[in-house]
Amino acid sequence: MKVLTSAETRSIDKFVIENYGFPPVLFMEQSGQAIFEILLKEYPNAQKILIVCGKGNNGGDGLVVARYLKQAKKEPLVVLLEKTEKMSMLARLHFDLITKMSIKYIFVDDISCFDELKNVDVIVDSMIGTGFEGILQGNYLKFANFINDLKKPVISVDIPSGINADNGKVEGVAVKADCTVTIIAPKRGFFLLPASEYVGKLHVADLGLFEFNGFADLLPSNCLIADHSFLSDIIPKRYKRDWKGSVGKLLVIAGSKEYTGAAELLCKSAMRAGCGMVYLAVPEEIAYVMKSKLVEEIIVPYSKDDLTKLYDTLNKVDALAVGSGIGSSQDIKDILKNILLSTDKPVVLDADSLHYNLVSCVKSKEVVITPHIGEMARLLGKTLDEIKTNMIESAFEAVEKFNNIVCILKSSNSIIAIPDGTFYFNTTGSEAMATAGSGDVLTGIIGSLLSKGLSASNSAVLGCFLHGFAGDIAREKIGDFGVIASDIVNYIPKATDFLLKMKK
Repeated sequence: MKVLTSAETRSIDKFVIENYGFPPVLFMEQSGQAIFEILLKEYPNAQKILIVCGKGNNGGDGLVVARYLKQAKKEPLVVLLEKTEKMSMLARLHFDLITKMSIKYIFVDDISCFDELKNVDVIVDSMIGTGFEGILQGNYLKFANFINDLKKPVISVDIPSGINADNGKVEGVAVKADCTVTIIAPKRGFFLLPASEYVGKLHVADLGLFEFNGFADLLPSNCLIADHSFLSDIIPKRYKRDWKGSVGKLLVIAGSKEYTGAAELLCKSAMRAGCGMVYLAVPEEIAYVMKSKLVEEIIVPYSKDDLTKLYDTLNKVDALAVGSGIGSSQDIKDILKNILLSTDKPVVLDADSLHYNLVSCVKSKEVVITPHIGEMARLLGKTLDEIKTNMIESAFEAVEKFNNIVCILKSSNSIIAIPDGTFYFNTTGSEAMATAGSGDVLTGIIGSLLSKGLSASNSAVLGCFLHGFAGDIAREKIGDFGVIASDIVNYIPKATDFLLKMKK
């Protein structure tokens, strides 16, 4: 699924109208009908619905919703934030229609208090559309606050009023929706903080346009969400002829005296993601500890004076996963630098390996890095605020700086930047996964996928999905609080099985 900017949305609207012969009034009619249908699906028992309409076409969509609600024997109440002479031509047309249907409407300037509007079941926010930038003012600000304070279910039309569709900024007040019905395709800002906290449950109303030949290819976007069809196509399948050596051999270099748990989680997640053999290289002083923690994995002890077993193992494996809990000694930095310079096998780098800027030492052409915002700030020499306000740009800066690696910038909707200029938002996972070791689990999944021969880009996209989906299953089973990283590990097979059952 492609994700659009506001400018891309306008260009598609224009193309559809000019090339497919879609009259703008039909566009608005279909949008309003789609929103109405989702409203009924989400809130079937709602009877009184407040629809707050701005002057533009977004407000016109809301007026169409009011008509359909009236026909469904509901009780729509329309509030108009502008006089009719300020409305767009299409919004004015649909306003004329609701007056002929005797639908109750109120001009906001006629309201001395809001008490009569409070006794509703659902609110439809159709104040401002995707072209909005800046700060809500006047009646728009007044009603955004009113809607938020009322604590009733809210459906936003196309976009919650007050958020920036392109960068996810909220400069002041914005409507906090329980549900957003967006037209044709999602908007980029939906997946960036803080706007992602205002969108609620997202529905995409494509208006049947994808039935037109070639329509999907017309969407001018380099931003994507990996859908189940794509993911099920790329996920590796097991065959009867497979054995442990044919389904991926991974070398993990992780762990230290202080951080044995990180290595354990990484290895177990790699195994749960279907890796046939996992070798864990650890300092010899903790080898006995790791042997007591891990049963299925093969422990490879090393010291700064004896790296023979480590290099022998490097020659046996298909990919590497490096960094989790390796500590801060100069010895491990030097060892990892030499390892990464000596192999061209695929590698995923996380945690401490990013602190030491070992990315620049990688010889391989298939590389995934998984920084969180703080690690990205260190990698690029920027402040946290500079990263937070430029997430997409920062991810691509890392891609370019480190010679076309794949960068996963971890966030609430992680950004996966690919060297060809495309990027993905990952939409699985939740705040329940905010727990120590969750990132180590992701690294293990990606390492497993790399060992199976998937490209760095496909491993990153699929790995993020599986990681988040396993976390979603854990949340469903356990709850919002108390999910720990090992729970996520345990549900990786369930997440994988979901896609395998869809595989062609």
